[in-house]
Amino acid sequence: MKVWKIKAPGDIEREEITDAETPVGYAKVKLVRTAISLSDLNLYRGASPSVLPIVPGHQAVGIVSEIGENDAGLEKGQRVVIESYRPCGKCADCKNGNPERCAEIGMLGLTEDGLLRDFAVVPIDNLYQLPSHIKDDEAIFTEHIAMAVRIFHELDVQKGDHIAVVGSSIIGFVLAQIALYYQAIPVLVSSAEYHEQAAKATGIYYFVNAAKDNAVQRIAQITGGRGCERVAFLTASNESFSNALDYAGTDAKLCVAGWKSEKPLPCDLSKLVSKRLCVSGINNAMDYTTVAINLLANKAVDVAPLISKIIEFEDVPEMFRDASENPYHYNKVLVRI
Repeated sequence: MKVWKIKAPGDIEREEITDAETPVGYAKVKLVRTAISLSDLNLYRGASPSVLPIVPGHQAVGIVSEIGENDAGLEKGQRVVIESYRPCGKCADCKNGNPERCAEIGMLGLTEDGLLRDFAVVPIDNLYQLPSHIKDDEAIFTEHIAMAVRIFHELDVQKGDHIAVVGSSIIGFVLAQIALYYQAIPVLVSSAEYHEQAAKATGIYYFVNAAKDNAVQRIAQITGGRGCERVAFLTASNESFSNALDYAGTDAKLCVAGWKSEKPLPCDLSKLVSKRLCVSGINNAMDYTTVAINLLANKAVDVAPLISKIIEFEDVPEMFRDASENPYHYNKVLVRI
């Protein structure tokens, strides 16, 4: 099997590894698409606490090549998307049947070897069959859509609510589309000018450039001075958490979402009290993968404008070098295997 492994900051190398056995409860999958994410670039730049060396990558689509008897109805030859979360299985929540609440939840490509490879042996429970009309390049966004749906549900967004989406990561773009789908009013806030084009391409009509505009003033104009009833802050973004509190109206709900924030999120806590804000946190999207696949199948989300580039497996090192130097110049880079 071929893998790309980050050996040290700035050093990613291709390795050939022995073909792994497929134990009971696992399946072997021939990958056809993987993706390069901001978390992978953080590993490469040495800006992540994960231990190196490691195979990065936590999003992949493939075809089942080996599988035993299972209760999921999966068979050899079926096309699947891989869910990357790995609950510890040992904590009280895992033992009580609530793995999505696991305090030590892991993720492929961050806490153990990931999916930037040609074959992967993964638990059958992490595989979800894909409808034939969902393309590989769409299915690779399943994890982002699942996370966006969980944020949407956590915030209890209602029809007509203004929801500030702070940080135009992939999840941010998807969340804004889901808000539109359910007749809420998304306001996308980002300091990256190039994100405005992606916002327009995905039908998001309220985009606030936090680097140029007075975002609080602009949001007040959009909401009639009330502020947003809901605010989603995405930790992968380069935005200010303190500013996100300013976008919220009185009695608003605010959700902080992302994979274990790698930077502090300073804020004036008095704003939480004075506005009576309700704050929650999310670090995974377990149990929402099927919902995400259904949204893709129903064309509720358009991910095509979010694909910045598709590269070949051999071009991975060059892409890592370029993207790590310009991490906010790309939305999603896909790798064709």
